[in-house]
Amino acid sequence: MGLTESEYPELRAELDADPAGLGYAGKFGIEIEAMMNLVATNNTDPFRRVLRTRVESWEIIGATTYGQYIGLTADQKQLYGAIIACGHVDPSDATIRTHFAQLFPSGASRTQLEALQWRGSSRAEALFGDGVVVRYWDIDQARAL
Repeated sequence: MGLTESEYPELRAELDADPAGLGYAGKFGIEIEAMMNLVATNNTDPFRRVLRTRVESWEIIGATTYGQYIGLTADQKQLYGAIIACGHVDPSDATIRTHFAQLFPSGASRTQLEALQWRGSSRAEALFGDGVVVRYWDIDQARAL
């Protein structure tokens, strides 16, 4: 999926500011295309990550430490069990994130569950949405503004 003309001003601002420090200055459109569409190999770069829309239950169980799980109250364990029973959850949903924040306000489980909500992405996806690819002609059009 490509950009629409209405997104060119945002792309122009990205090219001018280069907030992720990718090094757009002095590059040809085709070079910037490659930089913007390269998918990050991890989910820790805040400029190249997006919220996942599906996390499997086994991933949630794997991210939860036993020590923190046994420390939950009976009601909290019931909520945790209900979430796990779904088979998968959408971590981009604010309610799901709130539930996990209340169950695990700190500690290793919290850190690991927060990491699960992200996936590495390209800079283009981080700016314009899942599956978006910036092409050299988009870059040329944005530069012409």
